[in-house]
Amino acid sequence: MFVPALFISILLRAFSAQAKVVTSFDECKGFFFKDTEPEGMDQNAKKICQMLESDSYSYATLYSVHHRIPLYSAYVFDPDCSSTAGRAENWHVEPQISQPESQTDHMIYERDSDENMIKRYQAVSSDYTNSGYDRGLLNPNSFHCEESRNATFTLTNVAPMDAGFDRLNWKNWESALGSFLRSKLDTDGGSAAVYIVSGTVPGDHVQIPLRGTSEDPERVTVPSHFWTAVCYKHHINDTKSFSFGYVGENQLEGGIRLMTVSELDDQLRELLKTPQAVRIFVDDCFDDSNKINEIQGVFDQLINLPVNQGDQSATDEQSMSRTLKRVVRSSQNPYLTVDKYFCRLDHPCGRYGEDYYWCWTGYGIFDSWDYCSPPLSGTRGTNGQYCKSNYACGTYGSGYNWCYTSDGSEEMCCTSDDCYSAVNDQRCWDNHRCGYHGYSYLWCYTDANANWDYCCKNCIFTAPLKGAYMFNFSIHGRSNPSIPSTAAIVKNGGRVVVAHGYQDQYVVNSSNGVVLILEVGDVVYQQTDGGLSEKEISQQISKENRRQNPPQTDSLRDEASPDSQQYCHLSFSDIHTALRELTATVTEQKANIRALET
Repeated sequence: MFVPALFISILLRAFSAQAKVVTSFDECKGFFFKDTEPEGMDQNAKKICQMLESDSYSYATLYSVHHRIPLYSAYVFDPDCSSTAGRAENWHVEPQISQPESQTDHMIYERDSDENMIKRYQAVSSDYTNSGYDRGLLNPNSFHCEESRNATFTLTNVAPMDAGFDRLNWKNWESALGSFLRSKLDTDGGSAAVYIVSGTVPGDHVQIPLRGTSEDPERVTVPSHFWTAVCYKHHINDTKSFSFGYVGENQLEGGIRLMTVSELDDQLRELLKTPQAVRIFVDDCFDDSNKINEIQGVFDQLINLPVNQGDQSATDEQSMSRTLKRVVRSSQNPYLTVDKYFCRLDHPCGRYGEDYYWCWTGYGIFDSWDYCSPPLSGTRGTNGQYCKSNYACGTYGSGYNWCYTSDGSEEMCCTSDDCYSAVNDQRCWDNHRCGYHGYSYLWCYTDANANWDYCCKNCIFTAPLKGAYMFNFSIHGRSNPSIPSTAAIVKNGGRVVVAHGYQDQYVVNSSNGVVLILEVGDVVYQQTDGGLSEKEISQQISKENRRQNPPQTDSLRDEASPDSQQYCHLSFSDIHTALRELTATVTEQKANIRALET
């Protein structure tokens, strides 16, 4: 038994349990080397002394409500715990992050919380669903026992980690670190304490959920890097004390590099773009570059991977990750199946003569295979929900298009996210866009002969009550600035509001609000003229431009005009049913937009 480690555990359990979200780490300072928190981090981030109900503090976290991810978690390594801990299905959230006045001073089960309240300032599990990112634990569950292990499964201790990086690189380093520390503590007779801080570098470009996969996209920042710093403090002989750190780029082919703590401090200052110095441990905790070579040699053996090279590997799976030299972040990975098996390196996802996407996943005599998601984004089911990003609309061997939608249901689906897309690659009739049209399901006529089929996006608003309703819409344009683009609000088949815009670049041109007086059953939708069709738009906008300026996923179809190089790209905002004064107004937002009520 490691007596000093047991003493630390008892000491931490003796802390008073007052508030979970705190103004100072004084209540849980024992998780930091010399009771001192890291310097140079975001001063506006929330400090959390992590604890379960009726339990002692388990670790400390600095949490960014702006990015909805932790900046770091600080904890003490427990050598008596199993290194083969499993994952938990019971995730927790912190009520006081989103509701400071809450009297609940401990984490609670996410399933027992009010998601709409919680998601105001922190991530929820649905943000990660089918995003291509794992809930990457900063404080690993495998470094703790019992209640402290359960306490690691909170959304305030995780950040979006690339699935390949997590499973092929980071988890190997995490396992190697645990093995190294257990061996070292055993050699020293348990006469040491290990303080660890694991953190993130918030990225600048990617947030989840990705656009086209959720009704509430881009809430959680994806870190550009993950890092860990280790302080091994011997209780008796400081010559046996040491420290080190490592940092890895959060992408499929990202490498991980071992370094001294002082080097990690400098690199974090550069990555975080902060003017003040970053210092993780007081006095860098016995920082010694001469000991790094010894530690690196041990990690080389434990991981069986050159630690300074992100483009070399020792296993087939790691070879696969290095083969994908450039991965464009999208809803599908060309080497990952719907059941999250890796395709063979020589057989990525494709049709291969079938009407569905698939790949070989096994080697040898008994080859196995699995379905892949089609390379589509923003597809919808007939319930109006987006298809899961790893289960985009496709046949999957069934002979008709279907998908699992974001709410988990199996639905027929549409391969395009517009108002004229029907199931099985059909198109709605030009004069009859997708909507409920008085029924409980989405449908449209597919021709002038009253043939119909199911569709996937409600583009018709039908007034449920008599009153005043606010509608918002905007014009997007590009190309010839001398040719106007026209947007119209249509009520019961007749135009009631017209807006003209002149554009010379692909940006939002204007935002116009209009209040309409509607009777029960009145139908409202929007109409555009003077623009290119959505197909022509997609052909003309380069992939890079679409990445920088993604078109609105809820835009309605534009009518083509052969003599115009301008296009409109319009969208309705949320429809507000304001049962107030029965007045109609038109608001003109910019001088180059004329909003006329006819």
